[in-house]
Amino acid sequence: MAIQPKDAHLLWGKAAGRCSMPDCRKPLVSVSAEEKAPNNVIVGEMAHIVGRKNSQVNARGISTLPVSERDKYPNLILLCPTHHTLIDKDEADWPIERLHTIKREHELWVEQQLGKEIDLQLQIYDDFIDRVALAFRLENWEWLCDCLFRKIMPVDFPEDVYQIGFEHFRSIMPGRDKHFEASLSNLITRSRAYLDYYMSESEMIPGDPRIMPRKRYRDVPEDDFETKQKAIAEHMKWDRNTTMLLFNFVRALNEFCEVVRKDLRPSFFARKGLFCVHDFMGLMGATLTETWHIPPRYFEQEELDAPYEPQT
Repeated sequence: MAIQPKDAHLLWGKAAGRCSMPDCRKPLVSVSAEEKAPNNVIVGEMAHIVGRKNSQVNARGISTLPVSERDKYPNLILLCPTHHTLIDKDEADWPIERLHTIKREHELWVEQQLGKEIDLQLQIYDDFIDRVALAFRLENWEWLCDCLFRKIMPVDFPEDVYQIGFEHFRSIMPGRDKHFEASLSNLITRSRAYLDYYMSESEMIPGDPRIMPRKRYRDVPEDDFETKQKAIAEHMKWDRNTTMLLFNFVRALNEFCEVVRKDLRPSFFARKGLFCVHDFMGLMGATLTETWHIPPRYFEQEELDAPYEPQT
């Protein structure tokens, strides 16, 4: 009876494809009898703990384990060729109990190493979650979003957002949670698109803690009516598009938080609920009545490209 594929797969998986000897643990490759092993690789060998056949000559050939069970996973240990030869050359020094202990301890070591790797992966995610909470001022979101909606951007906000984007660009993401990584990437892309557009027609005044719109139309003489109207229309288009891109940013933020709560931190800003676009002055409805808006969709590029048309 030969070793069945299911037993081989289980052995290789639980040993993580490494020699089970604690002073070795070299990475191994699996090569079939018909294949030729590449150079500079070590071919793994599935060694029998209890000898494959009953034998009074070999120390590990004496066992009550049925011969029909000796090609199965519980009786196999993954070794490099050197250690396979070693345990078979002097079976008295490598009794059955010792090999079972070595196999068990190696598989435990594999589990511990995988646990450390998973912890490291989660730490990378945790770091980004914390950075998002700080960069986007989630503890003070109502204040921040009201400022952004009224085009009064805190002077340190862009630097924090661009910095987290730079850190994300450099990071090697684990690939463990594709939904989280996609939502983080989308949030960074949407927030930077908003910032890039806002900053394109804004200015920083020394000593002022705000980044304000330039409002170039104010520089056009009143008697140049046509040029002034064109400049006003361009500014109003910028104002409209900035609001659209802010809505896109807020929608991406909510999607990110939803994934975080679902996959990683169930209580992440759960008490706050959804993050809204806050219009404390009622500017959107021109009613001077405080309103909140939860973006129902993303604004597409063709909507941003559309010319500004005054509301009547």
